[in-house]
Amino acid sequence: MKTNAPSMTWIKRRAKSIKATAGVPHHQALETAARESGYQNFRHAQSEQSGALPSKHNVYLSVYWRDHKDRTQSGRITLCVPIRRPILSFLTKYQVTNRIPYLTEFKLEYLDHLEKRLDACSLHSAYITAREAAKALNFVERTGLLGAGAISYGSRSPFRTLHDLPRKDHGSDWCAPNDPSDWCYLDEPYHEYKDRPDWAISRTMGYTAEGGLGQGIYLGGGPIGAHACIFAATHERALELMSALKAVTEEQDSWIVTHATYETDFLSPARISAGQNRKPRTQPVAAGTIRGGAIAYCGLPGEKSLWRPAEPLPLHIHNKVGPLTYALFDWTDDHPRLRAAMRDFRSTLHGWLNAEHCDMKWFNGNKGVSRKYWLFEYAYRGLTNAGKLAAPAIAAEALVATDAGRVQALLQIRDILVGGYPDCAPLRKILIRIDFLVERIKPTDP
Repeated sequence: MKTNAPSMTWIKRRAKSIKATAGVPHHQALETAARESGYQNFRHAQSEQSGALPSKHNVYLSVYWRDHKDRTQSGRITLCVPIRRPILSFLTKYQVTNRIPYLTEFKLEYLDHLEKRLDACSLHSAYITAREAAKALNFVERTGLLGAGAISYGSRSPFRTLHDLPRKDHGSDWCAPNDPSDWCYLDEPYHEYKDRPDWAISRTMGYTAEGGLGQGIYLGGGPIGAHACIFAATHERALELMSALKAVTEEQDSWIVTHATYETDFLSPARISAGQNRKPRTQPVAAGTIRGGAIAYCGLPGEKSLWRPAEPLPLHIHNKVGPLTYALFDWTDDHPRLRAAMRDFRSTLHGWLNAEHCDMKWFNGNKGVSRKYWLFEYAYRGLTNAGKLAAPAIAAEALVATDAGRVQALLQIRDILVGGYPDCAPLRKILIRIDFLVERIKPTDP
């Protein structure tokens, strides 16, 4: 019988709830409740509950979706995936959604349930997203590796060398949390490249590859699929990791997916067994709502609204801030612990710029293709109309060349924001981020 699986009593109770809310016949509700619990159908649940089968734990991954081409089509899928241990027996809550590639857009809704924060753009996208997240979680359980983004290797980083890997695609960095020497780069291009073994040998790396649809974690690429290519410290370790990845791949066809309406929230067996009610899914407030000097300007189902100061900053003042934020972000390329903070800081200010000075419907629809868009972006980054470095960008890059200059750049941004925006919660939050960065950039230059 499945350890951590709901009892027949729970399945029958859940079926009554499904019958009442969905208005389906009782036998159909039993089938749905059994599939939600990780069984193929109700009869499968009965047979497993009565036998002594190998014990496993189930983890559930939910993704809401709304079709971007036909907004009347929507729903929720939940993928039931057996794992050998409870999630929190080999991961912390932070690691689950912050240190695993393909899981960073999920939240740990309960001990056995992961839920994607934002909607997928179609049913197919929802299914792919859930399966990729499930494969990444299984890969972590089998290998002990986590995402390497928070590990500082400095100039000896193996991933720095892999920046020069030709024709790479859909890559992800992994390493053991307590042993940075145990690392792996999983690259998943659409085509097989026969020169890669020699490339790896010349750089004293191990390498192996496996072709075919769904062999890696990334599941894009249509019917052809991507090739799973693993670079590691040794050839033997690369083979071990590929073996673990293949084991995950062999299991994925047995994972059970259930469908529900968009409006329903999934209650996992562990949550129900513990008698814990869940909060409704997060929803944003209406755009344009003003509170305490701040205005809600963006928000999608599954997340809280984004807020900015209600009074805008003039465009020419924004264009003084932009070159400094981009120069600071470029500097953090070799400082992963600061890069995430700087990325969030830059993204917030860029969002305020767009909300204050753009028709966002036009802006989002024309991003990347319109010359008007790029001229707007170039001015903010301190570039010429041809996209080359102009005086503002050159001055910003020169300023952030030293620790003292980087602190000075952050303080300049702080003074501009305090002088241009009224006091409000969004402004105070971003000032805290500036203080955080200033505190961690210690001037060491003479």
